[in-house]
Amino acid sequence: MRSPVQAGVRAIVNVRERALSGLLGDSENPAHTEWQERSPRFKEAILELLPPEFDAWRAQTALAA
Repeated sequence: MRSPVQAGVRAIVNVRERALSGLLGDSENPAHTEWQERSPRFKEAILELLPPEFDAWRAQTALAA
């Protein structure tokens, strides 16, 4: 998830909802400087959050690999 970079601008994100907090943590790079929505850990975390009615889709999707 890239946004326009502006020199001198910093932000703190405080997420209190546990599932979303874990999802964002799983998508961070090792330096904790950006979220990587295409990382394998992020994709696995998304699949774990899906309700049971998505089981058939989860089994068929390339993300499940």
